[in-house]
Amino acid sequence: MSPPRLVLRTLECARAWVRAAVRPGGCVLGATAGNGYGALFLASLVGPAGRVYACGIQSRAIENTRARLEPAGWLGRGELAVCSHSRLDAFAPAGLSAGMFSLGREGGRGVRAAVEAFCAALPIREALVCRPQSFSGSPDAPRLLGIQKKSLP
Repeated sequence: MSPPRLVLRTLECARAWVRAAVRPGGCVLGATAGNGYGALFLASLVGPAGRVYACGIQSRAIENTRARLEPAGWLGRGELAVCSHSRLDAFAPAGLSAGMFSLGREGGRGVRAAVEAFCAALPIREALVCRPQSFSGSPDAPRLLGIQKKSLP
């Protein structure tokens, strides 16, 4: 029997955070559609009454996501679009339960720096930001940022 793993991989950690925030019937955003695995994960959380919005900057990513969601019966329960992160305010509806972004190697360090700067500037009264950090590995290794909106009185 192997000992329990104390450190979750980045994706496992992100999914655990999102699982805790999303309820059946919720509305979620997959902001970096690729092969549709993230959108399908989000769809499994919100269930048949929920809505999934998925976008990406490459039309091929949207086609891949559509191909993954269609056999599962998810087309028509949300929206898929070729859309840049800079246009998310026009694409994503208000009242999202959660959103997932993947800023991997394709996003580059410039995009990561911009997202981290945005998170660092969020007023602490409005949101909590968590960034687990690994001290080993490549500077291009996946990074996780968790943002939780606080309830305002």
